[in-house]
Amino acid sequence: MVKITQFFESASISGKKPDKLVIFLHGYGSNGKDLIGLATEFAKVLPNAYFISPNAPFEFEGFIHDGYQWFSLANYDPKSIYPQIIEANNILEQFINLQLKKFDLSHKDLILIGFSQGSMMSMYNSLRSKDKFGGILAYSGKLILPTLLGEIIGSKPQMCLVHGTHDSVVPHAHMIEARDLLEKIEVPHEIHSVNGLDHGINSYGIRIGMNFLEKI
Repeated sequence: MVKITQFFESASISGKKPDKLVIFLHGYGSNGKDLIGLATEFAKVLPNAYFISPNAPFEFEGFIHDGYQWFSLANYDPKSIYPQIIEANNILEQFINLQLKKFDLSHKDLILIGFSQGSMMSMYNSLRSKDKFGGILAYSGKLILPTLLGEIIGSKPQMCLVHGTHDSVVPHAHMIEARDLLEKIEVPHEIHSVNGLDHGINSYGIRIGMNFLEKI
């Protein structure tokens, strides 16, 4: 079975034993280095947290050096994408369980922070899990419900969705769609639009995320 073997990490700034585990999930064609730098900001509100940012398990299908993907976007047909999401989720779940065991933490101590394709994986993985996560911070993503893939919703963690109004890659409309779906299945959530932002995370979005983490 394919496994996640390479990741980047940042220890708790307090120097104490971690009481939270934060896992970043990067976007399509990127890698774990892309998000691990955010640990510096989020550590301000989670000083006892340990941060990990893995490379997705599959090499990127495009022409980018050191790029990785959670699943292919060469074919948007659900019959092609859905089995890949399930496969990637199984790999991610194995990685999460391994890291939680290493730090003697449970899922309630876990926060997933995803961007774009990683955001999709973070929301899907947490809803699919039978164990409730501490929280999900999803930037510029699209919600794929487990029920669409013939699977059940196992838990309903608190979620915070942040999306640029001018996103040219994953349209802002996907966040509104996600809001409606989350309301329907009664998942606690909040949404935030970042005016004028394209596909990315800016300082305002980081502050929104920090406020969310403080609340939960």
